[in-house]
Amino acid sequence: MLKKTLFVVLGMILAVSVCSPLLAANEPAANTVIAVVKGDNITYGQIKIAEKDVIAAYEKSFGKKPAAADIPRFKAQKEKIVLQSHIANLAIDKLIKEQNITVKDEEIQAKESEMIKQYYGREDLADVVKVENEHWTALSRSLKDALKDPAKEKDIYNKNLTKLMSYDSWKMQLKHYNSLDKVALLDKSLPLTPESIRNSFYPRAKGELMDGKIKEYLAKNYPVTTAEIEKYASVNKKPLAVRDMDRLGEYLMMHKWMQDLVKKKDIQVKEASFKDTLGNL
Repeated sequence: MLKKTLFVVLGMILAVSVCSPLLAANEPAANTVIAVVKGDNITYGQIKIAEKDVIAAYEKSFGKKPAAADIPRFKAQKEKIVLQSHIANLAIDKLIKEQNITVKDEEIQAKESEMIKQYYGREDLADVVKVENEHWTALSRSLKDALKDPAKEKDIYNKNLTKLMSYDSWKMQLKHYNSLDKVALLDKSLPLTPESIRNSFYPRAKGELMDGKIKEYLAKNYPVTTAEIEKYASVNKKPLAVRDMDRLGEYLMMHKWMQDLVKKKDIQVKEASFKDTLGNL
């Protein structure tokens, strides 16, 4: 979760900041060590992007096919972003172990309860289970009927589902569960239980709690002032809504921490064509 939330702004900033026009004459071998994070190697094979994926990413970004000369340049940019992500993830994993950052079961359970209440609009888990089972059982039955007689799908919706979902949602469900085999997979997940609902929230609950504890560590050891955030935003022309202030603050804490690791040589980039990533960590 941390790798998807705490530093989500990192990718956005790197996408702009990593733009070196210098390209390696030859692609490194897969086992070439590109970077080392506290003794652990990151090889080129771990960050390499296949050319077809580079082309697809280029087309998505620019809405057109790349010229032949654009492919290696764009590939280098994307691989540097992947490298920085690998470095950050590995550094975070090591920090968790070094600082023994953990969350207790009771903390996770409390967070799950908070999330369940927020998501379902009620905190009585038994009531949530009852309502959700009624919902999914009615949907399963209606899907089977509609698959057997597609011409009557609207009548089936009006009879069984008007209180459970909008007609547009029903059409989306029909599109997704477009075979009896797919509906059978849905049936295998039923009936829901308090445990199965809690389990579905477990990864996110634990991830958010771990995020919070890592943020506390960074805030204590690599604090960022409002003035620093405003300066960074001004120089880089970033918006400064409250949410953006928080995101930029997290990025700058991360940046300070990563640069400290670079200074201590806990992070090293070995391959010359990737050296310029160090300043962007």
